[in-house]
Amino acid sequence: MPANNLRQADVPASAEVLGNPDGSAPAFALRIDRCEFFFLPGVPREYHRIVEEVVLPRLVAATGNAVLRSRILHCYGVTESKLDELVSAIREAHPEVRFGFRTKFPENHLSLSALASSAAIAEANLSRVERKCRDALGPFVYGADGVTFAQALGEELARRGETICCAESCTGGLLTQLLTEVGGSSRWTAGAFVTYSNDLKQAALGVPRELLQQHGAVSEPVVRAMAEGARQRSGASWSAAITGIAGPDGGTPDKPVGTVWLALSGPRGTTARLAKYRGDRGQVRLQAAYGALQLLREALGPARVP
Repeated sequence: MPANNLRQADVPASAEVLGNPDGSAPAFALRIDRCEFFFLPGVPREYHRIVEEVVLPRLVAATGNAVLRSRILHCYGVTESKLDELVSAIREAHPEVRFGFRTKFPENHLSLSALASSAAIAEANLSRVERKCRDALGPFVYGADGVTFAQALGEELARRGETICCAESCTGGLLTQLLTEVGGSSRWTAGAFVTYSNDLKQAALGVPRELLQQHGAVSEPVVRAMAEGARQRSGASWSAAITGIAGPDGGTPDKPVGTVWLALSGPRGTTARLAKYRGDRGQVRLQAAYGALQLLREALGPARVP
């Protein structure tokens, strides 16, 4: 045995050794005043087994065999402070459910946790408060419990038998990455064009040279032509296009860093929108990708998105 493995046998004198059936890293519990701490190995396979077989049963017993039910509502288009304000009255009226807030830029999430003496009571409390929160938040909620914004929209496209193709400039394929990062995304993603240069915008998407010369790449006429060219060439039901200035350089007084044009071409024509984003390059690119998804969401109708 290597000598450095000996340190894995060292635990505090007052600790309770929990054992580790799948490895040699120590796992132990230690009580400090009123709190019990669990120290576990970091290897996922070892950690999860000890949590499932040792830690969780102890936590359940410590709460009097109470049952916990939780839900995370994913929101986009609302700040954390506004989210808190919209549900504050519900939180005050329902102390049986615990509220929590988390920012996952550019989203904000609301977590609801119901602890009760039985599964039926916990689920009833959670369902009742969740319905109230969804009513209060309206279209800001796009999904729950791990579903991504792009996935929620993709699943709706698949349900309708429709597809989307992306035409991206400043985002460099980020929108397409968001649409394809979950399994089964081939059901809604037809493909993408990443056209960073003006020459490629012309060659791949058919953007007229005169539009680029007259208006510049970051303009409404160009982003509309990008979206329409991508839809025509791909045969997709929808096409989202993005062109902008992500920074940190390249901005002008008329078009500062963060200026982004978005467009969506679909069965009912083409819609374009000008956005002015703040933040570093990564934040501008991510917000632009979300902005394009929001155009799609509005076109599909928020009530149809899970």
